[in-house]
Amino acid sequence: MKLWLLIPIVVLAIGLKLKTMSFYDYTTGLTNCTNDYSCLHESAHRLDDSLGTISHSREFADAVRLYVLANQDELTFKIVMFDGLMNYSEQYESGSERFSSPIQELYAEMYVWFNGDISKMPVDFQKFYKED
Repeated sequence: MKLWLLIPIVVLAIGLKLKTMSFYDYTTGLTNCTNDYSCLHESAHRLDDSLGTISHSREFADAVRLYVLANQDELTFKIVMFDGLMNYSEQYESGSERFSSPIQELYAEMYVWFNGDISKMPVDFQKFYKED
C-alpha cells in the first residue's frame, strides 16, 4: 500500500478525535470544546494563560487553603473533594505540557461552578479571574 493513501485516513481520524475532545493548548492558544460545559472550562484555561497562569501562583494556592479553612459551605466541599488536589505539590510535573496540574483544573472548574460569572464567586477569588 502506498503511504500517501494513508494521509487522508489519518487526517480524518484526527478530525473525528477533535470532535470528541476538549482542550486548551497553552502553546498555540487553540481552544477546542464540544459542549457548553467544556467551552466554559477551556475558556477558564485560556483566561488563566492570559493572566500568566495565575493558578500556579502562591497567592491563588494560599487563597484556596484559607478559604477551605475559614468556610464550611458547598464550595469548600467541592474544593476538598476535587480530584488530585489534596495530594497536589507545587512541584507537580505531569511529564507533558498538554496536561494541566490539579490546581489548574481547580481554577477552571471554579469558573464553571459559577457559570463564568466572576461576580458570583467569593470575593477572595474574584481577583484571580479579572483581566484589568
